[in-house]
Amino acid sequence: MTDARTQAPLALHVVYDEVAVVRPGHSPEGRGPIEQLATALYSQLSSGDRAPRVPVRLWRSQLKSGERRLPSCIPLNWAARNVVIVVVDQVLFEHRDEWNNCINALAADANPDRDLILPLSVQADAARVTAAFDDVNHIVARNPGGLVEDDKIFQAVYTAMLRLLVPALPRVFLCHAKADGSGIARRVRRYLYEETQLSSFFDLHDVPHGHQVRKSIEESIRDSVLLVIWTDRLLDSPWCQMEIIEARRQQRPLLLLDALATTTPRLFPFLGNMPVVRWRRDPSPVVSAILLELIRTYHLQAVFESRRERRPGVPSFCLHPPDLLDSSFERTTAITSNENRLASEELPDPDLWVYPDPPLKSVELEVLRELVPRKRFLSLFEWQALRAADALDTDWDDKVSVRPDPLRGLRVGISVSASDTWIDMGLMGEHQGELSFQIALMLILLGTKLVWGGDLRPDGFGGQLKWIVQAYQHPTRAPQDHVAMVVPYTLTPEMRLDASAIKARRAFAQVRLMPSPVTSEPPDPASIEGRALAALALSAMRSELALGCDARIVLGGGVSKFQGLYPGIAEEAYETVRSDRPLYVVGGFGGAARAVYEAIADPRSPGAEQLVEAARTVGAAASEEARRVHAALVASAKVPDLAFAPERMIAAFSDLGPEGLARCNGLSIDENDRLSKSQDVDEVLTLIVKGMVEVKTRL
Repeated sequence: MTDARTQAPLALHVVYDEVAVVRPGHSPEGRGPIEQLATALYSQLSSGDRAPRVPVRLWRSQLKSGERRLPSCIPLNWAARNVVIVVVDQVLFEHRDEWNNCINALAADANPDRDLILPLSVQADAARVTAAFDDVNHIVARNPGGLVEDDKIFQAVYTAMLRLLVPALPRVFLCHAKADGSGIARRVRRYLYEETQLSSFFDLHDVPHGHQVRKSIEESIRDSVLLVIWTDRLLDSPWCQMEIIEARRQQRPLLLLDALATTTPRLFPFLGNMPVVRWRRDPSPVVSAILLELIRTYHLQAVFESRRERRPGVPSFCLHPPDLLDSSFERTTAITSNENRLASEELPDPDLWVYPDPPLKSVELEVLRELVPRKRFLSLFEWQALRAADALDTDWDDKVSVRPDPLRGLRVGISVSASDTWIDMGLMGEHQGELSFQIALMLILLGTKLVWGGDLRPDGFGGQLKWIVQAYQHPTRAPQDHVAMVVPYTLTPEMRLDASAIKARRAFAQVRLMPSPVTSEPPDPASIEGRALAALALSAMRSELALGCDARIVLGGGVSKFQGLYPGIAEEAYETVRSDRPLYVVGGFGGAARAVYEAIADPRSPGAEQLVEAARTVGAAASEEARRVHAALVASAKVPDLAFAPERMIAAFSDLGPEGLARCNGLSIDENDRLSKSQDVDEVLTLIVKGMVEVKTRL
């Protein structure tokens, strides 16, 4: 079992005053310019297939019962290093007396060797907010109404983050053809020196007179990021070709700037698998892309280094996805090529190389396997998943060169939704999607079939699942072997899936549409009868999900607003327990999942009381009349187990208890307790996988 409690290498925190009211300049969703900026930082750093995977938390003021509340604590111990952006706008400045203690406490907690407090002034003077900012160089927003469009803010933040990841800022090596690339190179160089804290290598200015040119270039590449300005005449220059090959040989970060005017004679093979940006006559977004790529490569390398064991035979990390021309993966002799080799002679274990996601396609891996048969390649996510399952040493099927899938055959349901207290933990709605994404990715990588209750919309989690299946699908299995969805019956016509929607979902998932639980004429969806029937339909779906899953994971979940009989997360946990299936309660993100764990530990706990109170006052059974209508529907459908009985739910949790939970899900009581408290995604995933490996051995 690997240590699940390794600190993240780096985290970003955004602190701002954004009370829950709509003010001028807010988006239609109620997000103001600052919250839009914070959300954009999260989107670029934490989500997406090429994300640097830097955790981002948002710590903001709240308006509760008419009272302003500031964030109580910003946990700097979550990560080895932290950048904390304190956004000082007019609102925070006007309330600086309230914020003074909070900011001073934050500054006192920060370790100057590993934490950076970074003020951002937006139409206000950060230096006048607190003594902690008196002598601090802060970022100044040039366009307060368009923070998201201000590349210079992102560049300043990313530069500050990069300083914590590397001993010294890399230079930008401008690889360009003098015939048609000098103009672009000069514009980028000018921008670097006038608008950023970065420097560059431009051979005309940076090769000392009298020095060897090739040696100077090789030494400069050693501490640089290569920006290849791909113009029509780039490949006419042997120096450009040498620089690209040298950067690949040294495994340096590289970004390709597509500035073609008409055509290029060919694609240079040593630019394979490199990220590409378009030249639009503006160096600012190019520099932002360079910084983001630097953070991505160095942070993912730091993630790998923080988790690999310090012993011989450990895998190596490469900054770029491997290809056939990379000299780091020198060709080795295939076993079958040496006819004189004795069958009993032992060969050394294959080398394992880990590279940043997304993963190579199976067709690429197949070619690599043929030419370098004693090498194996895993993306960072793949390596982390197999490491969590203790399956890195499992025998691979070298005939198809695919990773092991140690949890193959398990059907796992996941239930993730935002809790009412996420804002207290620095979370927002986007974190829900990313948590679901990471759990689903880990499980699909290990071979499980993910079971989802509800409509997998293409613009939501459905789109993410489709991408996961396309990118990580096991070559020997169909997409539908990885994902199944069960859609509850709905009274609302616009919520029903038509034939084209069903076909689109069946391209990557097994789909089951639940029928109406009763045969009577459908009532008005807005009526008490309609709400009661909708609740029964949800319960019927959750009951079927429990029977069709080998295990279930629950995380978050609101208790102040829901459509069913009980908070959805709680009901899915309840049906899992009643079906005697393993349950994994991720309670560290609060909400219904935390209340479920408290009810398992003690039926008289505040969490148990909260679940009963919510069931009786919030959901579809909030009135006596609604409960009577629901009871009649239960009798008509002949499903007495789905009757409204919140006390019976709490009793089921209590009867299970911590001992029963541990006995069922393969974790110890202590490990389940850690799972109920942790907000460390890596720790959560490692514990879940550990338990499921044990469950798999019992089947």
